[in-house]
Amino acid sequence: MAPEGKKQRTMFGFDEPVEIGSIDLDELLKNLPEEKCKDFGKDLAPKRSEARDENDPEHLEAERVFAALPPPKPHQAQMGWSRDWERVWEDHDQKIRSLALDDELIDDGKEPKTCIEPFKIKEIVNPKGFKLQVFDLSGGYTVCLAKQRMKDEQDIHSISRIKYAREKRQAELNALLPDVTRIPDYPTATLKTHRGDETIPLIGLGTWKSEPGKVKDAVVTALKSGYLHVDCASVYENEGEVGEAFQEVLDRKSVV
Repeated sequence: MAPEGKKQRTMFGFDEPVEIGSIDLDELLKNLPEEKCKDFGKDLAPKRSEARDENDPEHLEAERVFAALPPPKPHQAQMGWSRDWERVWEDHDQKIRSLALDDELIDDGKEPKTCIEPFKIKEIVNPKGFKLQVFDLSGGYTVCLAKQRMKDEQDIHSISRIKYAREKRQAELNALLPDVTRIPDYPTATLKTHRGDETIPLIGLGTWKSEPGKVKDAVVTALKSGYLHVDCASVYENEGEVGEAFQEVLDRKSVV
């Protein structure tokens, strides 16, 4: 929006003034002659989302501002904020709200109270005097970085809460699962491995040559009866049924 009012909101490259309001700039540029837009934006400032070197002056200034921020308010801490990030952008957001009110004043034919000129970062004028004005309402690098870090902290906090809730619910469900039959003094043997001595149950269920369609039932029955050893070599080609049996039992019973 140009400071002269809505009637001066025109786009570079058109023969007549164009009332634009809110537009899709990328879509608009597609309709401009190539010679009018091929160099568009080559001298604009870097995008706010682009990574900056840690020694970049803007980045150092942002870190200085962040280091001075107070601890988060209670409701902010509940969202996972490490500090009161809102302090960084509250002044900028107030200016944006003022601009929104100004737009309403202009619509009513009144004079705006806030000047948008400080937000202007580029102006292109064609030979006929029509203008393309570019405004940056992001608040600058420090504001954008603060909002990104706030969002990252909220995401991490939300994920951890979801994970905690899932683990708590799973623990509650496991506590309700009945144990399988226990075989007292289950005979075991000791195996020598590169990790040290390991124990293995001597009595196990063999699945070799078991008929397809019957392996699952056999393994389910064995596990419910207290078997802790199932022979399921890949050469038997029945891993699918064996896996289904384990899943069925472990979903409904606690095996420790």
